[in-house]
Amino acid sequence: MSIEEYIHRRYPRVMPRKRDHDFIVTLVREISSLLRKAVPWGAACFMAWCIVLIFRELAGRMTVAQIDVFIQFFARASSPVYPWSLTVISIGYGYLQGRERRRKTKSLQQRIVQLEQLIDSTRTSSLLETDGSTREEDRL
Repeated sequence: MSIEEYIHRRYPRVMPRKRDHDFIVTLVREISSLLRKAVPWGAACFMAWCIVLIFRELAGRMTVAQIDVFIQFFARASSPVYPWSLTVISIGYGYLQGRERRRKTKSLQQRIVQLEQLIDSTRTSSLLETDGSTREEDRL
């Protein structure tokens, strides 16, 4: 009699059998897959419901004058200045974020290579640039 058989006979709830273990692993995997698919949809539905509640709360309370104040605050209907300035600011922010991300990747590149070599010493390089960008010959 093996130790596993002895434990199963003496303490049947302590150590699950192999088929019970496989069932539990499969069950957890399926539940995780379901959650991975359902949670984003649930979050989107919750946000939509919050928007509905906002509109219900504001229904009949906002006048045309208040809406006009909001429009003038964000942009005049006849002037493209505010939307274009928002566009330029957004593009500048995106550029600066990309530059910062490349700078950080470049500063950590040597450490990344060392850690990859510890995991797999036969690993070869992907020949990416040191900042993590695509090689020139791979660009379209």
